[in-house]
This record gives sequence, structure tokens and C-alpha cells, in this order.
Amino acid sequence: MRGNAEILSLVVVNVLDNALKYSLPTSLVIIYLYRAGKYFSLEVSDSGCEIPPEEQSKVFDPFYRSNCTRDVTGSGMRLAFAARAVQLHDGEVCLASVEGRGERR
Repeated sequence: MRGNAEILSLVVVNVLDNALKYSLPTSLVIIYLYRAGKYFSLEVSDSGCEIPPEEQSKVFDPFYRSNCTRDVTGSGMRLAFAARAVQLHDGEVCLASVEGRGERR
């Protein structure tokens, strides 16, 4: 895989930290890594707060904080950084939040 290893490492750390930060202490955070030819896909699944559909497109915006995350300290920049870093590597990010199941990033 080609890319800046230091920046891509920070992407993984930021996404994992976000998943751990907003999940219950006893819940699972699951990491999947897929390879399809020259492309890689990292998926992080957690049981954190459920982001309503109308807010899901905003979670990668700088300083955005969902209503369900506002009681936890943070700036709203980790996922924004991750999204921009992935885009600079010609990738894309997305979020899928399923009611009762948490999020996948």
C-alpha cells in the first residue's frame, strides 16, 4: 500500500479512539481489514451511541458533535482529520449507524 504511514497510522488511532470513547466499557469494538487488489478497507464496528440518519453525513465535518456525544469531552476534530487524511490518499470514509447496533466507520 502506498501512502504516508505516519498519517495513515493516525487515521487508525483516531477512528479506534473515537469508537472506544463512545462505547460502553463492556462493549466490543471490532476491527475489520479487507484487501481488494490494490485497495484496502478498514472497518471499525462499535456499540456506541446511535447517530440519527440526518446527522450521519455531518460526523466527518470539523467541530461537529452529535447530540449523543456532547456529554463526553472532545473537539469534534478526530473524525474530520481521519476523513481528510483518507481523502488525500484517494480514499473515502463513511458511517453506517443501525438502530440498536451502534456504528461502523
